[in-house]
Amino acid sequence: MKNILVPTDFSENSKNALQFAEILAKQFDVEIDLLHVHHPKMAELEGITIEVEGFKYLSSKLRDIAMESDYFAKINRRIEEGFASDIILSNSNEYSYIVIGSTGNNPAKKWLGSVTLVIGKKAKCPVIIIPPDFEPKPFKKLGYAYDQSIDDAYQIESLLKSEAIDVLPFHIQQQNGGDPRKEKTDNPIGIGADHYIIHATSIEEGMNAAFDMLDLDVIAMERQRRSILSRLLFGSPTIEAMTKVHAPLIILHD
Repeated sequence: MKNILVPTDFSENSKNALQFAEILAKQFDVEIDLLHVHHPKMAELEGITIEVEGFKYLSSKLRDIAMESDYFAKINRRIEEGFASDIILSNSNEYSYIVIGSTGNNPAKKWLGSVTLVIGKKAKCPVIIIPPDFEPKPFKKLGYAYDQSIDDAYQIESLLKSEAIDVLPFHIQQQNGGDPRKEKTDNPIGIGADHYIIHATSIEEGMNAAFDMLDLDVIAMERQRRSILSRLLFGSPTIEAMTKVHAPLIILHD
């Protein structure tokens, strides 16, 4: 397994992302690359001048964050300048996972959130998105949201090879009104043991209901590729999940 990349904007949620990455890194005995991308224009939005946000200052901030961890010896620190999404994506094939918070500091919160969306959609490795206020913990139960495709069958089969993780595949079936509910069902794709149908009014509601009803620690889904017309008419389930689900979310690449 390759190293894990953790981009940070020094927000509390990016610190949570680092803690989650530590759990993975310890499990697979790999190192963490902690990356801060400095963009002068975004610094100006936050009222920080380039003189203050100098290399030594940024280095000390990265070191302080890393020193809070008992995994300090295996956390590599990097500072680069430019557009965050471009730099992260250009390095994404060098990592097994990217772990990133779903939002960042104000007043650049909206912009930084959009960086997470770009990474989730275009990275060449799986991306783990940590929602705000989530308390990282070792995970044992992984829910896989599938649509019964061949690609999903491949992803589930790969995930089941990990003896340390209990994989629960589930499918969201949209309903008109009513409270969300779960239904245990026959195995529709011939892989794994228990499968569930989550009846809900939307992808957001179904994902959140699955996380709570199945007592999951994390949810995984494959990145959904749709035509422009389909996205205009029905939206993107991947984007809806990345922006509205309150569970840690693994976006698997195809």
